[in-house]
Amino acid sequence: MKDNKNRSKVIGTTAVAALCTIIVELAMYAQLGTNLLSGVVLGRVATMLILALVIIGLAIADWRFDGYLTILAMILWALANFGGFSQVSDRTSLVGILTQLVAIVGFLASLAGIWYGIMQRKFYSDRKLRERLK
Repeated sequence: MKDNKNRSKVIGTTAVAALCTIIVELAMYAQLGTNLLSGVVLGRVATMLILALVIIGLAIADWRFDGYLTILAMILWALANFGGFSQVSDRTSLVGILTQLVAIVGFLASLAGIWYGIMQRKFYSDRKLRERLK
């Protein structure tokens, strides 16, 4: 039961953290004047989307190393959101404030995702240990 609740929490935090990170990345590229349809920007966004989909798929499939991938991705997204928060050039403009707000939400979702990734691994290990003891 707890395992299923944690799985839905992993999926939820992954979606929120990935979405926030993508928004912050787009805002950072726009701040630099980079074309948002360029290959660099679309490549990074596609990489984040694919990573989020892989994490969600592995969480649903309950794969052995899904917790580790969740933790790694959440750390990367937390760093990206923190970097976006600290690198907003016009902090007092509406766009700057919204970017910082989205970065904070993404950072907090990533921290929660790290915890849920740890719990994901714990629940998997506990279940396998119980199966071996039977």
